[in-house]
Amino acid sequence: MKAILNNYKETSWDYRTANTKTLTHCFHSYPAMMIPQVAGRLIETYGNNNKLLFDPYCGTGTSLVEANLRGIKAIGTDLNPLARLIAKTKTTPIEKKILDSSLNDFNDKFFQYRFGINKIDSIVLPTFKNIDYWFTKDVQEKLALLKEFIKNIEDFPVRQFYKVAFSETVRDSSLTKNSEFKLFRMKSKQRENFYPDVFGIMESKLSRNRKGLYSLMSINEFIADSKIYSFNTVVEIPNKIIENESVDIVVTSPPYGDSRTTVAYGQYSRLANQWMGYEEASQLDNELMGGKKINPNSQFNSNTLNEKIDSIASKDGKRV
Repeated sequence: MKAILNNYKETSWDYRTANTKTLTHCFHSYPAMMIPQVAGRLIETYGNNNKLLFDPYCGTGTSLVEANLRGIKAIGTDLNPLARLIAKTKTTPIEKKILDSSLNDFNDKFFQYRFGINKIDSIVLPTFKNIDYWFTKDVQEKLALLKEFIKNIEDFPVRQFYKVAFSETVRDSSLTKNSEFKLFRMKSKQRENFYPDVFGIMESKLSRNRKGLYSLMSINEFIADSKIYSFNTVVEIPNKIIENESVDIVVTSPPYGDSRTTVAYGQYSRLANQWMGYEEASQLDNELMGGKKINPNSQFNSNTLNEKIDSIASKDGKRV
C-alpha cells in the first residue's frame, strides 16, 4: 500500500490542454492568470449554496466570472487600475443592440483610416515619460486617434469595453518584447521591421471580446453581480464594503512576490495605464505586495512568521 501511495500522481488538476480563454476569460492577457477551470472547480467543490465570494487579489477577475457563472455574487479588490478595469468589464453585460451599433461605427470609421482612404489630421499626442522610447510616431498618432474615439463613447459600459481592447492594442503595437511581462525593448533589427497594423489589432481584439461577452451572457445561470474595489487587503478590509461574517468563500491566486525577482504586474500594465491617464503608472510596482522593503527586525502578529523571518535573516541578510 505504501509503495502504491508513493507512486500515486494526482492528474485531475492538470489543465494544460484545456481551453482557458472561453467566455470573457479571453478578454486580456495578464501575468500569472488564474486558470478558470481551477477557480470553477474550487467553487463547485467548496462553494455549494454559497451567496458571496471574495477575492482579495482579484487581478482580471477570473474567480469573479466563475462565481457569477454559478449564480454567486462576488467582490474583488486589486491595486492595479488596469486589472480592475478588465475585471469589471469581464463581468458586465452590454445590450447587444448598443454594442453592435457602436462596433459598426468603429469599423466604418477606421476601415477608411486603415486603408488610407482618410488621412489622420493633426491630433494631440500624450506626453508621458519615455513615450518615444516605446512607440513610434506613427503608432502614437493611431493610438491617439483610437483614444479620442473611445473618449467620445457615451455609454459607460461600452466605453470600458473599448478600453480593454485598447489596452492590449497599446501593448501589441509598442516596441516591447511581448513575450516578456517585464518591459524590455525590441532589438534594433526587430524595430526596423516593426510596422504594426494598429487599427487592425484593435478591431481584432474588439471582435474576439464581443464573442466572449455574448457567450457569457447566453448562459442562464450567469448573474452580473461583481463589485470591484481598490482597497489594500494587507492593510484593512473595510466593514462598509464587506460586513463581518458575510463572505461564504474566498478564492484567490495571490501575487507571486516582488517585481524584481518574480512577476512584474506593474511593469506589464505600465504603458496601457499611461495611455489611459493613470499618472502613477510607473510607481505601481512599489505599491503592490513586495514592492517595498521593510525592516527585517519588524515583528508581526505571528510567532511562526517571525521565526521564519529570523531563520532567513541568519542565512541571507539581503534576501530577508
